[in-house]
Amino acid sequence: IPQSFAIVRYLAAQHGLAGATPFEAAWVDAVADLWKDFHTDFRNFWYIRMGYGRWEGGDEEAAKIEHGIPARDKFYPQIVKQLKENGGGFLVGASVTWVDLLVAEQADTIRKELPGFIDAYPEVLAHADKVRAIPKIDKWIETRPESRD
Repeated sequence: IPQSFAIVRYLAAQHGLAGATPFEAAWVDAVADLWKDFHTDFRNFWYIRMGYGRWEGGDEEAAKIEHGIPARDKFYPQIVKQLKENGGGFLVGASVTWVDLLVAEQADTIRKELPGFIDAYPEVLAHADKVRAIPKIDKWIETRPESRD
């Protein structure tokens, strides 16, 4: 399968992480598309900040925190709203879905690499902590290979 989200959707369906109903699966896809929009807006700043890319205007300028703020402040309020509207501590439905894993892992990576950058969104950080506390996920995090990707 050539596209990463198609692979994720396939695996999520095989392992009960795609949503409990077709409606929930559609919401999972909607949140994933929201994440893709954020990634598109955030990636130039992030890749340069992490040393993966170059920018015509100079890497030092592009890596300034203020270049990541518009994308952050567009995306995370929508995630907070989704968490509040769903009401169960997860983004969609009553149990973890693959989009919870996606958003939580990204929040943890940002928290680690840019301390304080998403502190204005404590609900997002609490969600990441909740997802990381799931026993099988916690075990994987403890044993997985170290990566900056």
